[in-house]
Amino acid sequence: MIFIVGYFFWFLGGWSAGDVKEFLFIAALIPRYPEFLKKYFSPILPNYPFVLTVFINTFLAVFPIILGYAFYLSIKKRIFGRFLEPLRDMGKIARSVLIFGLAYASILTLLGYEIDVVQYIITVFLFSLLFHLFWNSMKILRIEALQEEIPISLLREGDVLAEEIYLIGDKVVRDNRSLSEKFKEIMKNPDILKEDKNKKIIANTKAAGVEKKEIEILRKLVDEGKLEDRIRIKKSTPFAPAILAGLVISLFFGDILTMIKL
Repeated sequence: MIFIVGYFFWFLGGWSAGDVKEFLFIAALIPRYPEFLKKYFSPILPNYPFVLTVFINTFLAVFPIILGYAFYLSIKKRIFGRFLEPLRDMGKIARSVLIFGLAYASILTLLGYEIDVVQYIITVFLFSLLFHLFWNSMKILRIEALQEEIPISLLREGDVLAEEIYLIGDKVVRDNRSLSEKFKEIMKNPDILKEDKNKKIIANTKAAGVEKKEIEILRKLVDEGKLEDRIRIKKSTPFAPAILAGLVISLFFGDILTMIKL
């Protein structure tokens, strides 16, 4: 289950492959709360797996930092409208409330929890609203803080590209869409997959980074005047400190979401 959740976040561009592996490692190493720690702490633990508690606490621990930094960047770079973008589509938030609310309510009911309907709806709505703001903040950070543009002449082997470069005939195309954006477009228009067969990939956004031969081709295209001498690369952004914070909070206090409900 953690693999599926982790893969989903990796696919959407929120996590790196290393972040997913860290959660899988925690799930394997600490499948349940250590009994000996209950002698020293009195954690509030839910009925679902301990690693989900770590996941939730990690999200709650990093949320204010990401939201605050994205807010700061939106003011600094005068893109505050992008920060508030989720508020323009309340229908999307309402759909999230309906889907998540029904799913989570079903789980709580099966586990024997009693639900205060009004309080539950308000809580789910606020959680959904904050999650959309959080995810939008991740997008802002991904573009404005976690990427940088450099000359192709300075590109080094192993640098992870933030955009894909490919050929369609003699035309060089840049594609800086995220995986989630590509997936949405494919769902809307499956014929795009047929068009993709005609393109020749020069360099993509694979986690292993750009290879030496790919750099040589890119520089050759620059020399021929077919490609501008610029490319966006991803900066290294370890998520491990946030995961560690989530683990420590889980071991000391238990599940924050359950504490809030109480």
